[in-house]
Amino acid sequence: MKKGLIYAMVCLVLITVLITGLVAGCGTKTANPGVRSEIDTSTIYLDGSDPLTMDPALTGDASSAFYIEEVFGGLLTLVLVPKDVAKEKEGGIRYIDSETLMQMPKNWQQWISKWIVQGEKADAKVAMAPDLCEEIPEPIYNPDGTVSYVFKIRNNAKFHDGREVTAYDFQYSIDRACDSHLRPIPSTTAELYLSDIIEAEDMIRGRIENRVYREKDINEPFDITKVIGDIPGIEVLDKKTLKITIDAPKPYFLWKLTYPTAFVVDKLQVEADIQKYNWTRRPNGTGPFKLTSWERRQKIVLERNKDYHLGMPKTERFIVNLAGGGSPLMNFEENEVYITGIGKTTVGKVRGPEYSSYDPEVYDAELAKLYIETPSVDVYYIGFNSRMKPFDDMKVRQAFAMAIDKEKLAHEYLMDLVLPAHGILPPGVAGYRPDFKGLEFNPDKARQLLKESKYGGPEGLGRLILHVSGKGPSDKLGEKLTWEWKQNLGVEIEIEQTDFGTYIEDLKKGKYALFEMGWIADYPDAEDFLDLKFHGDRSVANNEVRYNNPEVNKLLEMARIESNPEKRVQLYQQAEKIIVEEAPWLPLFHGKNNAVIKPFIKGYYSPPMVIPILRFVEIVK
Repeated sequence: MKKGLIYAMVCLVLITVLITGLVAGCGTKTANPGVRSEIDTSTIYLDGSDPLTMDPALTGDASSAFYIEEVFGGLLTLVLVPKDVAKEKEGGIRYIDSETLMQMPKNWQQWISKWIVQGEKADAKVAMAPDLCEEIPEPIYNPDGTVSYVFKIRNNAKFHDGREVTAYDFQYSIDRACDSHLRPIPSTTAELYLSDIIEAEDMIRGRIENRVYREKDINEPFDITKVIGDIPGIEVLDKKTLKITIDAPKPYFLWKLTYPTAFVVDKLQVEADIQKYNWTRRPNGTGPFKLTSWERRQKIVLERNKDYHLGMPKTERFIVNLAGGGSPLMNFEENEVYITGIGKTTVGKVRGPEYSSYDPEVYDAELAKLYIETPSVDVYYIGFNSRMKPFDDMKVRQAFAMAIDKEKLAHEYLMDLVLPAHGILPPGVAGYRPDFKGLEFNPDKARQLLKESKYGGPEGLGRLILHVSGKGPSDKLGEKLTWEWKQNLGVEIEIEQTDFGTYIEDLKKGKYALFEMGWIADYPDAEDFLDLKFHGDRSVANNEVRYNNPEVNKLLEMARIESNPEKRVQLYQQAEKIIVEEAPWLPLFHGKNNAVIKPFIKGYYSPPMVIPILRFVEIVK
């Protein structure tokens, strides 16, 4: 999600719900409203969690990104299409044009029906598409080595209140996201997604002033053309034409404009509420749905935008239960929700004799007909802060990595709901190597490395805490990992849980030496996993493990400007090999989307990353 998109397996139920925002709750309910016997075709019910933010500039987690992708929009967006439908641009970027995009509602059900049958072999591919712009522009190579893109804004692009979207709106929104004085807090994701723009990094790091917040005259009549542009790389050529110039040819740059940090917001609404910051409670977006109600820890209501520029969504509203509680599968069976995830405790109900985990005592043949598995582009890992004791010693990190049997973890403990991760890059990203082994399970070698470290063995490590996110039930995965470290290394480790919002903030500040985390692709490119998380110049908010290797930095910088896709992949693979061997991360597994869907729900397919698809989903009796 992106950020990148960060997510937490709060209940370790499944990865499907965490990616799409349909998160199964961990608490308990005080009352059960009973079985919903009447199915209202105008409303689809989901389980979910509160977003950490509804401000696109601050998006850094998958739950927030799920809602923001449906409520807001940018110049470009991500779509899921069959392999033979996507075209390819310079640098190997997959895309579709506006004509294909407008045909998607007609073709969507046919595509996903085929993908569900194909399962893990589905030919679904993530591609780029024009959203608020008419078409994806071609690069303009400037004499000074910079590259420009000229975007024409759609004539029918409007905010939810009907106001026309202009190039000035995008200039304001990108300036705002890059402002080092952004309220309530500066963006940690602007560094990742916007810093390629000429002088944007100077603004992000506070080296130049942003005058957006010096404008106080926001009274009617409002004139968006009064926006002051402070980033030279963002130019308004006319009301409907925006020019963006980046510092060098970078094949991945257009992917970054699909991330929420680059989305457009309404200046009038934002600055009229700049002190109280309540505008995110009912934002004036441009997306297929309007956020009409948000009661924290209770529910979110998304109402369709009938004037959406890509066509009216098929369902009138989505109601997302935020209260959590109970059994997600029970809620599904009682029609409280129409889509839910399948995890360790319920997978036996849906997996038949073709699975090694088949259990005839609990198998439910009817429920199994509603079960789907789809790929996910993510990695779940343990982070070792290389600036904090005892993980400032590479041998300690390597010892911890080699003390975990990832094959057994994925196949036995997690019952093949995930794939073991031996590297960082997941399936679905160019550069992924299914035969890459990384640091293999070797308890004897792990104990030897720990003894050879400057800490001399387990007795010299001091008090160790594994930090995890969530509340309520204990972290079962954490318990499994700490048990293995004790058995294989003789190391005692405590587990400390923190609510997700606080956990993310503490992580961004570099407070944790040892922690659980996951990273879901924001776009299907190795740069999103390796450069964004491991380049030494990244802030601690993004490079949480404080990893800095000059050789890796050089490889990543070479990959940024390499136009040959094969050479670029080779550079990333070289960098990945070094990173895995030095073990700032212990990659554990790559996710799958495991879910059950009501038979009257049409158009739903668990996407491999955060992609707006709700406009295609409907109830068909």
